[in-house]
Amino acid sequence: MSENATWRVYLPEWLTVYTSDASGSLDGGLDCLSWFRRSYSGRVRLEDHRVVPAAAAAEMDSYRPYCLQLRLPNLKGEFKDRNQAADLLQAMGGTDGLVRCGSPQEQALLDYGRKMLPAGENGGKGQ
Repeated sequence: MSENATWRVYLPEWLTVYTSDASGSLDGGLDCLSWFRRSYSGRVRLEDHRVVPAAAAAEMDSYRPYCLQLRLPNLKGEFKDRNQAADLLQAMGGTDGLVRCGSPQEQALLDYGRKMLPAGENGGKGQ
């Protein structure tokens, strides 16, 4: 391995990708699920999506927006020293997600959610 390699640490994190403007939990939730089907079905595994109330919404608010969240690889750090990168990964409770910058493994992480999943993976198509 090249001594000039750069190492990156990615960890899965819930990221909001869509907030519904429909009012109420039923309409907002259905709108988010529809958005998921149109935009991410077959690109994200079923266990990596969820519909949740928007964090800023008040508990008793009659208009409570809902959000679609996806669990996606999120960059946590970049290091010249592989051992430092491994230490960060371990400190953050990760077991996988240490990749060399520009490697096929990093590209696979970056493609998750953008490209179709391989046939047979839990992407909501044919399951």
